[in-house]
Amino acid sequence: MLSRETIEAVTGLKARFNQPYSSADRELIKELYHVILGKTLRNTGCQNCYHDAVIELALFVRNATKKEMATLKAGAIIACPTFHGGQIYTNSNLTDEVAREYLAAFPKRSDLFSILPPKQKRAKKVSNEETKE
Repeated sequence: MLSRETIEAVTGLKARFNQPYSSADRELIKELYHVILGKTLRNTGCQNCYHDAVIELALFVRNATKKEMATLKAGAIIACPTFHGGQIYTNSNLTDEVAREYLAAFPKRSDLFSILPPKQKRAKKVSNEETKE
């Protein structure tokens, strides 16, 4: 799953689409292109190549996030001294895993969420015979 920081980085690049990208932006685009898509962006010095890469990244992120991530309601935070050592969670650092853990510990607090985390997929159990090969 893509982190919120990655999604925000791609969203920020997309918002500046009609402007030339700075050298720092171009480096970020190359890194995201490699990390997210597993491809290497050739350095041609052409702004169009970077704009095309941002379009590819934005489409990938849009499709990957169609499965909505856990989201707190506007203004809500998770700040519980008995949960994760009192660490404070907002939408910017909340992951589905943390949201599931929180709701498992405090099931009555689902009212804090505008979008509940998706159920965790269970791993298939592998029989002993399959692992002996």
